[in-house]
Amino acid sequence: MERINVISGQLLDLGWRRSGHLLYRPILERSCCPPHTIRLAVEKFQPSKSQEKAAIGDLVAAGQLPPAPYPPPRLARPTEKLRARVKALAPDVAFTSPAALPIAAAARNAVPGAPALAAEEVAARLSAAPCECANGDARPAVPLGEARAAGKPAGGRGAPGDCAGPHRFEVVTLPSSHKVVAVEYPLYRKYQMLHHHQPAEEVSKRGFRRFLVDTPLASVRQEDCASGECPPCGFGTFHQQYWLDGMLVAVAVLDVLPRCLSSKYVFWDPDLAHLSLGKLTALREIAWVQAASCACPRLRYYYQGYYIESCMRMRYKAEYAPSDLLCSRAGVWVPFERVAAALRADPGCVLSQVPHALDGLGEEYLVPRRGDPHADDPDAGLRKLQLFVGSSRGGQADAGKQVASGYLQMDQLAALDAEAAAALLEALRPWQRLVGDLPERCMLFLPATLKM
Repeated sequence: MERINVISGQLLDLGWRRSGHLLYRPILERSCCPPHTIRLAVEKFQPSKSQEKAAIGDLVAAGQLPPAPYPPPRLARPTEKLRARVKALAPDVAFTSPAALPIAAAARNAVPGAPALAAEEVAARLSAAPCECANGDARPAVPLGEARAAGKPAGGRGAPGDCAGPHRFEVVTLPSSHKVVAVEYPLYRKYQMLHHHQPAEEVSKRGFRRFLVDTPLASVRQEDCASGECPPCGFGTFHQQYWLDGMLVAVAVLDVLPRCLSSKYVFWDPDLAHLSLGKLTALREIAWVQAASCACPRLRYYYQGYYIESCMRMRYKAEYAPSDLLCSRAGVWVPFERVAAALRADPGCVLSQVPHALDGLGEEYLVPRRGDPHADDPDAGLRKLQLFVGSSRGGQADAGKQVASGYLQMDQLAALDAEAAAALLEALRPWQRLVGDLPERCMLFLPATLKM
């Protein structure tokens, strides 16, 4: 597996984020509105009632159900009794819903005199929204073993008045490349200007490419990995396009990493805000991780970027529960519900210091750290670094010309120039505190005062 993908996943657990080719990490202590990395272990996902209404919204938008006050389709894990009764229920089905009967009744009441809609037909329509219908029972079943199955039905709050479909809805996933720019940029520009009120002169194709298309991640195919180590799509950066009747309505930019799916950015058509396309994409991404974990068990987390308590547009991320927030100061994940009240009172509080925030947490909440944090010599790891040293002359005519280069260990550098080595150690210590052990080799360009 390409090492850059592994390192990128590790940096997420240390509070880092990616923008194009750049990796960055906010300094929480200096921020007026501290951003905390937020993640969800998808097997623990507990959808809210508003999220559970999603599949019905898809069907209303497609014209397959009339607009009506439908009950939310509750999901439940199938019991052994149900599995024994419904022989067609596949072993990989993780959830079922008894929603077909009340939905069919609500549809009949919404259009008096219309032909009766059978619960079996509703279940079959729900199966296209997407689920699978368990033959012999009016229960749509949600299998986690297929990438197309939405481990949680997803969709919007309904469609405009002209929803007498049928409509065609599809999701297309493509590797990130400059080929997507022509198709996606007009929607991105519209979204930035209308939703975020960004001036037109500040939105450009070049900025779009640098922000959402360029990526340092390597593309890794499943066939190049050991069995159970990679999802079917492979690893890398992907653009997930949402199409409705041949029109691009939303795009999600995603990093698929060894342990998680990291949501980079989502943009959608502001004219279709009533469809809750942001919620749709998030629920489908959670469902994708649930499905992918069957092929790659260690891929079980969904990262949404930063949660910012003081920013209304960022607080929605905690609705996908139960989520964890990263306390980068202590190197531990903290369940959101344990610190929610403390954050409301003081957005700058240290999460790990909230009373009872860490009580009873298991090893999965600890951030893995490379190296021994209890070493007697805190600079031991830095002293083993191999530095690629390039020096250049100070004259203008020779500016940028390397006259000497090679790999040195920090101890060797100290023997050559103790003052330069001490200054370098001082500069690298903060980075070590932020990211743990640095890579085995670093590339540095030192001034010409260093004699090699």
